[in-house]
Amino acid sequence: MAEPYDRWHKSRPGKDESTCREHGLAPTSAHGQGDRWQARWRDEAGVQRKQNFARKTDAARHAVTAVADTARGTYVDPRQGKITLAEYSKGWRAASTTDVSTRDATEIRWRVHILPVLGGRTLGQLAARPSTIQAFAAGLQRAGMAENTVRTVLASLSSAFSAAVADRLI
Repeated sequence: MAEPYDRWHKSRPGKDESTCREHGLAPTSAHGQGDRWQARWRDEAGVQRKQNFARKTDAARHAVTAVADTARGTYVDPRQGKITLAEYSKGWRAASTTDVSTRDATEIRWRVHILPVLGGRTLGQLAARPSTIQAFAAGLQRAGMAENTVRTVLASLSSAFSAAVADRLI
């Protein structure tokens, strides 16, 4: 089912509701409030998901994409990306299987360079705007950080994002 749902009108009015003569529709309690069109689909667990859109075409496009992604097993719930980079990286770093010295160096990179700048942003925000990471890298370079160190910091950040993709958070 990928047909957009009209949140503002219903086709079967109640006893006391007037109908739109032109289309035989009655206003709902949500009439005129928020986005009109709703995309509905079921995720892999069979739970109904929905998202509202201002335009019917956007709702239809999203519903079709969500249904197809679910069928392929590639659907990622956008709500999963609302975890901050600081929260996610804490668990990611704790699960690290590297030796102690590498783990300590990684902790320092995250504590000193990454978390103060990007830690409060959500994974979804960072994934949606690659320019944020580019600006972060440029800031490290402007601060006089050696090129190899910038690469190492970015490699650590990239590893965390790769893990987030594998965890289907983004």
